[in-house]
Amino acid sequence: MPIIQKIKKINEAIPGWMKIPFSPVLRRQLINNKHFRNQYQELQRLDKMTEEEIKKAQTEKLRNALSYAYANSEYYKAIMDKEGIKPDEGDSHAVLYRMPLLTKDILKKNLDSIAVSSVCDFYEVTTGGTTGEPTRIYMAKEAIYREWAFVYHYWSKFGYDYKKSRLATFRGVNMGKKLYDMNPLYQEIRMNVFALNKYNVGKYIKVIDRFGADYVYGYPSAVYNFCRLAQDAGINLRGRFRAALLISENLYPFQEEKIEGVLDAPIAMFYGHSERAVFGERDEEGYAFNPFYGITEISEQGEPIVTSFINRKVPLIRYVVDDCVKQIDVDNYEVEGYRNSEVIYGKNGEEFRVSSLDFDGRLSEILRNYQFIQDEPGVLKIHILEEDVTNEKIQEAIRHCSEILGESFILSASIVDRLEYSSGGSSRQYKLLIQNYHWRGKTKYEITGHWTSESLIGWHGEVITAAEINFHDRTFKDINAYQFIQNTAGICTLNIVSNRTLTCDEIQKIEKEVNKKFADVLHCEVKQVKRILLSARGKFKQIVQMINEKPGGELL
Repeated sequence: MPIIQKIKKINEAIPGWMKIPFSPVLRRQLINNKHFRNQYQELQRLDKMTEEEIKKAQTEKLRNALSYAYANSEYYKAIMDKEGIKPDEGDSHAVLYRMPLLTKDILKKNLDSIAVSSVCDFYEVTTGGTTGEPTRIYMAKEAIYREWAFVYHYWSKFGYDYKKSRLATFRGVNMGKKLYDMNPLYQEIRMNVFALNKYNVGKYIKVIDRFGADYVYGYPSAVYNFCRLAQDAGINLRGRFRAALLISENLYPFQEEKIEGVLDAPIAMFYGHSERAVFGERDEEGYAFNPFYGITEISEQGEPIVTSFINRKVPLIRYVVDDCVKQIDVDNYEVEGYRNSEVIYGKNGEEFRVSSLDFDGRLSEILRNYQFIQDEPGVLKIHILEEDVTNEKIQEAIRHCSEILGESFILSASIVDRLEYSSGGSSRQYKLLIQNYHWRGKTKYEITGHWTSESLIGWHGEVITAAEINFHDRTFKDINAYQFIQNTAGICTLNIVSNRTLTCDEIQKIEKEVNKKFADVLHCEVKQVKRILLSARGKFKQIVQMINEKPGGELL
């Protein structure tokens, strides 16, 4: 067990009042570690390097990683010998692409032969995963220090100083009846998110102010709840924190809007895994993968294929991650998270992103704490964690979701004592959707009935549902609501509503990004309008479809 984990256990055993004098001693165990210092200094040099210098340095790291795996891993030596691969000869990237993919199943079956036996200072971690059994992996103890160097270096872009800054942490850690706990190792005060409510949020803020936290840190769901309760209590948090440092969960649009609005501070969020194989840094354009953490490829299905540089115990070369990533431009990506956990399925196999149910923030205005549950196709339950919610609010929420989903779903709602959390090691993580069903049927569907009311039609009869098009990256942050209008196959108009007048350049940028999503299938013109069209019965439709005749060709 690395010393950093031993310190965590010691920290749990020390009473809160005794931790203050020990704080500097415990903190130095992390920031004075040689692996942390060396990695952080290398990342500081990265900031000053040219693009050509970065490519050269990354290629050298790749060559070293391939050579190290060949020389020290029984599994990789056998693979390279079989394929006739010499890791230190020729173009390192060409060598890499000749290596077979490493899936989780292969990793599970071959862990001990992949692992480097000469690395004795290591510990075992277990990855979560949304389906199947967890995956075991061994981690060289130095990797945890190097990981924190990447985290702190990224946070430094938001003003974070690992020698001085302090965190107010909101994670799913069960503290019993305690409202907070001190953790000197990470210079943080950990708040009990399960005890937080509208009656004691003021006490939480007083404790945080006394501690002197200048950053709020934790799960998006927990930080969102903190901001919402503070706002409801009339407590002004603007300017109290320099940034919100979010981890582990997906960030939904309604959460992002609330957190940024209440704190008046930017959001920093990185993308990574327990396997420590990829590190994506979020900025206004999307996620950029740190080139000194490893090599990241994207498969045709959108899966990240990663080669890590930081774990000497278990080299991961072309390891397939279960997430879904879409390329935005040359260096930036959109991370959609676990594919199955974010999709709901209609009775005929229709697929909707669950976040589309609150695309305009309306649902989160109706309900405060809620979660979707799906056990079978076409059936969706809303669990509501609110004692004082009225029946009118519940019915309004059901109507809102029904207007978006149409006739593909039967919806119901109920008040519950608690929401479900997934396991994340010692912590618990919130998910907007608990998906207990996974569509195993056909991936192509014949559109029957009122097909034109739910889809856009491409030049040659292609069918694009609105659920396939997400507007979650920061290009669309000023859009409050949107609606597609189509009169002609292959051409449509996207009407958008914003709380401010967008410039021509901003509208053109949105139009460019929208048309990227449609590729060559459909051309879309973007217009800013004051209001969205409603049907004659006063209902909202995401697509107002005015094509009267079905185009030629087979629709799938």
